Amino acid sequence: MKQAETEFSRGSSAGNKVLEIADTVQLQKTLRELSQQTGQKAVAIYTLLDKELEGEGDGSFAALVVSPDGITFTAQPVKADAVNKKALQLWGLLQSDQYDPRPLAAELYSVVFKPIESQLPKGTTTILWSLDGNLRYVP
Repeated sequence: MKQAETEFSRGSSAGNKVLEIADTVQLQKTLRELSQQTGQKAVAIYTLLDKELEGEGDGSFAALVVSPDGITFTAQPVKADAVNKKALQLWGLLQSDQYDPRPLAAELYSVVFKPIESQLPKGTTTILWSLDGNLRYVP
């Protein structure tokens, strides 16, 4: 994962190198075997919130989608600090029944999942998430 994260965080040219990273190639092979054995389509998604991606401390959000049939990379012009803050706020809202978490959850959905939704193979039944930063607190 560290090698994938290093390659993945090098910017837009990293998207072209994703196919060369041994861990992602092995994961793709494992997902393909799992699909053949179970008839279920599983996809792994690695998120990366990195303050260094933009080089000015604000960072950005990127995702690596590994499916049995392909590997894709996407980056969003969203500041990592903003995503981390929203994820932590959502976690806080979920601790109480006095607040409606849906508006903030919808905001996070539009940043994290909506951009990669079309990259998921038709019939995907399982998503294996590797969530970075405060996103790990989001259920």
